[in-house]
Amino acid sequence: MRLWKLFGIPMVTVVFALVLVGLSVTAASLSVGEQARLIFDVGLSAASAVGTLIAIALTITSFAGELRTRTAYPVLVRPIGRWLFVLGKYLGLVATMQACVTLMLLATAAVVVLYGDSIPAAFWYTLVLSWLEMAVVVGIALMFSALASPVMAATYSTGLILAGNFVNDIWHLSFSS
Repeated sequence: MRLWKLFGIPMVTVVFALVLVGLSVTAASLSVGEQARLIFDVGLSAASAVGTLIAIALTITSFAGELRTRTAYPVLVRPIGRWLFVLGKYLGLVATMQACVTLMLLATAAVVVLYGDSIPAAFWYTLVLSWLEMAVVVGIALMFSALASPVMAATYSTGLILAGNFVNDIWHLSFSS
């Protein structure tokens, strides 16, 4: 368990990079002249999906685990507000997820460079927006993990994030004739 905590994020990133290289080779054989764009599209969507799943799981297990094993109690007894404990947990999880997403997106950029294409300028804006996405996902998961049991918190978080990602499609479906 200790090794997972130490090497968990780099291991996820290495597996992500290997899968991305495999998908890129397959995609490159199917597309003509659009390899870099296809690699970026697959890499960014995979980083978003994998990052969201990791953020929800890590946030809920971390927060619920500290309350279940009572390791948070010595901190909460001190003369600090409970909101500071939650804020510290939030900032730590956001920093962890930003590092994870950064490594995944840098792996995507490395695959594009290995194909001989250049990295577009929009990639760096995408990195910042991915950080913002992880901050929102961690915030939603932390809110639900403070209010509900871990299973329900995971269900509520996943449902709200999926609804947020598909809100445009839901809007168009609700007004289609």
